[in-house]
Amino acid sequence: MINKYFKIMALWVALVFVTAFPVSAFDFHTGVAGGSDTEVLFNDSGQVAGDAGMTYDKATDTLILSGNVGIGTASPSQELDLIGDLELEMTTSADTGVIYKGADKFIHNFQHPTGDTAVPVGENIFIGVNAGNFTMGSTATEAYQGSYNSAIGYN
Repeated sequence: MINKYFKIMALWVALVFVTAFPVSAFDFHTGVAGGSDTEVLFNDSGQVAGDAGMTYDKATDTLILSGNVGIGTASPSQELDLIGDLELEMTTSADTGVIYKGADKFIHNFQHPTGDTAVPVGENIFIGVNAGNFTMGSTATEAYQGSYNSAIGYN
């Protein structure tokens, strides 16, 4: 799921970049300028304007950027430098609203989406490699069950 969010974020960054710094579109297939000033065309290798720093993989529908990426900053100091807020959706499954560290789930706020006869309130926070679980609250008969938990740890 992280790949899905990164793909969306990377595409958004690319669109913001292109809008902020418009260039004339160039069709790499024909070698002729075309399109509009806010259009990005990729060649058969998936590169834009011959720049290997930004490629598009058709097979995985992924925009790949190398170097530092900034959101809200023109001079990012890290691989992803965010100035402002980051909004994640509520974690209602093992692949929704989870922040990863490598391949491991690292931070999430799981809330069971249905419970048994009552939907849990949630308000949970789990921090640590594979901390928390994604089933608590599945048998909830009261809204407080599977809710209001905080945990920092490992597995």
